[in-house]
Amino acid sequence: MKRSCEEARTVAQRGDYYAGDWEPWRKLVDEYQTVLTAHAAEFGIDNRFELEQAVVKDAKAEDANVGR
Repeated sequence: MKRSCEEARTVAQRGDYYAGDWEPWRKLVDEYQTVLTAHAAEFGIDNRFELEQAVVKDAKAEDANVGR
């Protein structure tokens, strides 16, 4: 899901700024934050920042392993 957010952001950043271009990114980010919050609550994780950093790290590691 984090990867999808980043892909949507990349698409929105292509070319000139139009508010509508950012709508898919906004929706994905809202969904991502909702899921992240639910996961933290379910597993008793108090520090959402550390959780999000772990998600980012895992996504980057998966991206680096694609095609190997």
